[in-house]
Amino acid sequence: MAPKLTIARQHYDCILCGRCCRRFFVPMTVAERERIAKLMHRDDFTEKHGSAECFRRGEDGSCVFQNQKGLCEIHRLHGFDVKALVCRGYPFSLMPTFPGEASVLARMDCPAVAQEHGRVLSDYAPQLTRLLEELHPRGGGFTSAQLAQMDKASIQTLLKQFTRILDDTQTPMQVTMGLLMEFLKRCRQLGGLFLSDPEVSSTVYPSMLQSCRQDLPDLPKAEGTKLDSVILRRWLAAFLRRDEETPRHTFATRMKAAWRSLLFSLGKASLRSFSQEHPDISLKKATSICRPTAQGPLPASVWESYRRFLHVHLETFQFFGGAYYGCDLFEGLCALFLTFLPARLLACAHAAAEERSSLQSEDVQYAVMAIDHAFGRTPELRSKSWRSREATLAEHFSSLILLDKP
Repeated sequence: MAPKLTIARQHYDCILCGRCCRRFFVPMTVAERERIAKLMHRDDFTEKHGSAECFRRGEDGSCVFQNQKGLCEIHRLHGFDVKALVCRGYPFSLMPTFPGEASVLARMDCPAVAQEHGRVLSDYAPQLTRLLEELHPRGGGFTSAQLAQMDKASIQTLLKQFTRILDDTQTPMQVTMGLLMEFLKRCRQLGGLFLSDPEVSSTVYPSMLQSCRQDLPDLPKAEGTKLDSVILRRWLAAFLRRDEETPRHTFATRMKAAWRSLLFSLGKASLRSFSQEHPDISLKKATSICRPTAQGPLPASVWESYRRFLHVHLETFQFFGGAYYGCDLFEGLCALFLTFLPARLLACAHAAAEERSSLQSEDVQYAVMAIDHAFGRTPELRSKSWRSREATLAEHFSSLILLDKP
């Protein structure tokens, strides 16, 4: 029996930009390789990446079958269904969740998804079900430890509280994120077993949320330390790192990537050093518009794409378990809300590169595309040491929102 699918409320139709054909190492099975070799009358189209056999890529990162118009020659000549499974699966992220269930979202690093272009995702339900059967996505669903002693109904009730906070578009985004993190902190202290009590939703949550709103200052006043700044830049570097955009992985390229990340952490390298998709600007130049007091009140529409990013991950449960390095519910929520820090810095850097004095929606959309490309998918962030660094960032979250020198 096919799993019951929870499908994100998103829109998607391919706009044929060819971006995905230039950004990934795409593995294939032996059967797929043999089929494509027969169809395309060639067998020189693969290369090893680690233990996987992948489509060979040019020095510019493009797939060997990407033509001059940026389109897939396999698709053009033989149709969608004969392509490799990984190619057919993008930009969807399918993940097993609760027993007999799975969820799917469309990754916002795809321009079409980020722009909400096309049909509602639920229109793809038959195709998504077939993909799920073929993909056998990683993990076997949530473990009891990952669920933090909560069942699905209790988790849904908890997530509704965060959604209500997020839906308040009259509150400045910095305050909204501070409120989300403070509410999470108190929920975590209470624990999953306590939050599973059916009475919690009608008694504890409303009073706790009211208390958070009263206790949270309009703007945090504490200053971040230099160590906070370095940790934040180092974390952002991990998000910006594009291993899949390096066609040849050698010891020299790995050392170069490590050196680049170090320089960036020390504030001595620009975003462009990670990838051509980023502006050639340092975070220091974005400082003037990173401060909420400097940029003034912003229309709610400016942060709409980031709110959508959070909504999509919350409604599909793709922020913990297999979707985020095996973390439990509370760790995953913390990591999800922490993405505001790198997203805000990237948006400010993009605005500064365009010589604007305040953020616009396109700046935030650029940031969301960069963040969602890496969220839960960056090998460097799998280590346990990063969990402790995330805990440090969460502890200093309020001060980092107003950090003068990012």
